[in-house]
Amino acid sequence: MEGYIYGEEHHARWWPFALFSLLIIIGVVIFVFSGDDNLRSPGAPWTGCVVMQDGGDYENSINIIFLGTEYESVEEFRLDTERFMESFLSVVPHNNYKDRFNFFRIEDFGNYGCKYEDAVICNPQTVQRAATKCPGQDMNVVLVSRNKVNNFFKHLRSSAWLTLVSLNSADDPLVLSHEAAHVLYDFADEYVYGGIISWDAPNCDSEKNTCPKFSVVEGSECIVGCVNEENSRPAEYDIMSNYWKSDRYEVYNEWWIGNFLEDNTAESKLDMKTEGNPVESPEKVYIVEGECSVNGECSITDVRYSPAAYPTKSKPFSFGISGGVIKHGDNSVNVPGGGILFKDFGPEGNIEKRPYPFSLAIPFDEKETKIELYEKDGLKEVYNIEGTESSGEVGFGAKILGIPFVS
Repeated sequence: MEGYIYGEEHHARWWPFALFSLLIIIGVVIFVFSGDDNLRSPGAPWTGCVVMQDGGDYENSINIIFLGTEYESVEEFRLDTERFMESFLSVVPHNNYKDRFNFFRIEDFGNYGCKYEDAVICNPQTVQRAATKCPGQDMNVVLVSRNKVNNFFKHLRSSAWLTLVSLNSADDPLVLSHEAAHVLYDFADEYVYGGIISWDAPNCDSEKNTCPKFSVVEGSECIVGCVNEENSRPAEYDIMSNYWKSDRYEVYNEWWIGNFLEDNTAESKLDMKTEGNPVESPEKVYIVEGECSVNGECSITDVRYSPAAYPTKSKPFSFGISGGVIKHGDNSVNVPGGGILFKDFGPEGNIEKRPYPFSLAIPFDEKETKIELYEKDGLKEVYNIEGTESSGEVGFGAKILGIPFVS
């Protein structure tokens, strides 16, 4: 009987502590799974891709994704992304097409293989792979914290390479509009550094004394000097020649960009969504990785299955140099042609042709067992996803490689 009474007293002392502990555990679980309302991700609610501005319709919009490195706080990164986005959308003619741009940011800071020499240059493959957390990938922008770059004795330039822009966050925000024109519109630099224009740059005219290209727009000029002195530019100063002296693309370039946006994007039919709103769910995709030579001759090196990522949006070849198309059933993605790297800014700026790696996400189709790489001469390589032992020649010197299927 005494033991029974002792048991009642023992439980009476411990039940408040047990209840308190249970409440703490429940509170932690709620905090972890609710998290910051601004965050959402395919795999984990506490990391991933954050919506900055989203009108949907990713196929007919230009999707821009910010990533960060060398930052000491997420808050600093958030402020920088807002500053660069607001600057970009305030520039003419972007200000007239705001709803045709979607902006996202990835708040998981990563190592994107960035090099800090005379310019910030990050690795396209590493960035592309990380950016599959967000829709689209028309342009990925890596911001390098000013806390890092301020340690350098001279200004660290920004760069543009394929669909990647690598920015010194201490630079003027207009640098994003400058670099974006390389990536999105194939523009050249409008200052002279003695380079060669190996593509049809919309903003340079090889008939340097008469500039018939620019004459279609009233108010445009014809100023000798666009990459080299064999070409002319449409204005004395604009964002492509000196964004320290002008915050405009100026009339001809603005006209050209406006036409490009009219032809390649669509007006959003959705109410513009802002931070915190979820976007459509990611898809099952194959992550297809490879590398290309300076002449755009490409090969695939690996194929992996991902149950939660966004397909890479296909876009036309850049600069008209080779490149290829990766096909999987009815889905296809263009591999950019020619690894031209723009290292800005000013007379020290230049372009280089470099070999480059790529990482593309192509929608999964369980009925299809092959991924094919086509180049300008036709089928180059066929990759058997199921990893069969077959090998041999296919088409124009193509080879069949067995890559294990990852379930």
